[in-house]
Amino acid sequence: MSGSLTSDSTRLANQMTAFLNYCRIEKGLSSNSLEAYSADLSRFIEFLGHPSEPPTTEQTRLYLDHLYQSGLSTRSVARHLTTLRSFYGFLLREGAMDTDPTEHLRTPRQWQNIPKFLNLQEIDKLIEALHEVLAMPLPIEPEIGPSTLNIGLLEGGRAPNVIADQAAAHLLIRLVGPSDVIRESLLKAVGNRADVNFSLDLPFVRMRKVGDLPTMVAKFTTDIPSLDNWGEPFLLGPGSIHVAHTPNEKIAKKELLEAVDLYYNLATSLVNQ
Repeated sequence: MSGSLTSDSTRLANQMTAFLNYCRIEKGLSSNSLEAYSADLSRFIEFLGHPSEPPTTEQTRLYLDHLYQSGLSTRSVARHLTTLRSFYGFLLREGAMDTDPTEHLRTPRQWQNIPKFLNLQEIDKLIEALHEVLAMPLPIEPEIGPSTLNIGLLEGGRAPNVIADQAAAHLLIRLVGPSDVIRESLLKAVGNRADVNFSLDLPFVRMRKVGDLPTMVAKFTTDIPSLDNWGEPFLLGPGSIHVAHTPNEKIAKKELLEAVDLYYNLATSLVNQ
């Protein structure tokens, strides 16, 4: 995705849609998280009205003040700010903004009280569970390779001098087969040290070879499992998957021209079969 956020609220809304798709597909966020992000950003866009330029730090600060005046709690305002930071970070990576308006804004202080029950540190239990998760064997597909596991996000605690009463980790596992085996292994590894919620399950996809077109193994997420009403899927095109959704994302003109022959060869091969 390219371009700039400089037209009006419609452009901002389009950027919001792209961000939510990124959170759903790339980050694997749950439907509840996506609904919360969507509600927060929609409220922000409504507050801005019809901007002719990208949101500024001052506009963002005024929005946070507006939330306070509307009666939202400190915790809720902090959540809105976190949403905006994630949104602006996405736009920066996509090249749609040059600066982050939230960079110099402080997160409202949320935690005022020490937990009433100081049991075993939740962070300690989470680390123990993750240690077991990292040690568990992952399925291997001979022609594809092994599943991969990434702990992409860790969060928890309230302050350095307070025993942590909450902690969470977000994991992403690339499948090379059915997810049932992975689910069972995760639940067994974690045990009763934490609750396990499965927010996204995109199945492993194996597409057939057509003619002499080259094939590859891609350890990336694809929308193909959701496009089951379009007939048999094939995934190919110009550009490199290794720079997609990065600041260096690009497609050479030569690749676009070569793609014409690529699609033609695919179509003719399918017709001849």
